[in-house]
Amino acid sequence: MEELLKDGSGRVTGIRAGEDEITSQVVIPCKGCNTILSERCLGNPRPKPSQMAVGIKEVFELPANVIEDRFLVPEGEGAAMLFVGDCTHGNVGGGFLYTNKTSISLGLVATISKAESADNQVPVYQMLEGFKNHPAVAPIIRGAKMVEHSGHMVPEGGYDMIPKYIFDGCLLAGETAGLCMNMGYQVRGMDFDLCQDFGHGSSRNQAAIGIASGLGSVLSKKAAIASAGTL
Repeated sequence: MEELLKDGSGRVTGIRAGEDEITSQVVIPCKGCNTILSERCLGNPRPKPSQMAVGIKEVFELPANVIEDRFLVPEGEGAAMLFVGDCTHGNVGGGFLYTNKTSISLGLVATISKAESADNQVPVYQMLEGFKNHPAVAPIIRGAKMVEHSGHMVPEGGYDMIPKYIFDGCLLAGETAGLCMNMGYQVRGMDFDLCQDFGHGSSRNQAAIGIASGLGSVLSKKAAIASAGTL
């Protein structure tokens, strides 16, 4: 999808992909948080580096019984862990590790503005290598086979970076609409998207009310933390 098609009134009527033009009553872009279409065709501002993070993840294959033994959990159960500090060499960000049925996913997230700074001497891919070799992590993935490696940009600007997402003939969804809150003390996104999906089958107002309700709890917690002098 390279461009949004519009009629004379400015209503979005479809998309252009290569030489093909496809018309539709509604277009729902959801291509991630760094979509150029939102900026170029809808006039939304480009996210700032301080509002974005780069996430990198690897998946390691292990038998289910080995995972359960290493995490000391009953059969069929799993575990999740979060890390801060050493994993990003003191930069803003953190590491994560969670179990799947027959694999372990681990990775880290680092704020782009800090990761690209001249003061940062360790690129993100080297942070990940150091994280995997950390004494708290290395024994967990010992002998495992790495079966997947992926990267992803993550929105971290909170409420203030949510762009306009309802247009005539077009609705931004998911991370393209900034509906992911990764602010350290709270990580949310799935519930906001569900609120938005609910609105597709009802009305724009109901969708907006559902999302605003979810965001309201985020803002109230942020205000509570700030009033306690921890921000």
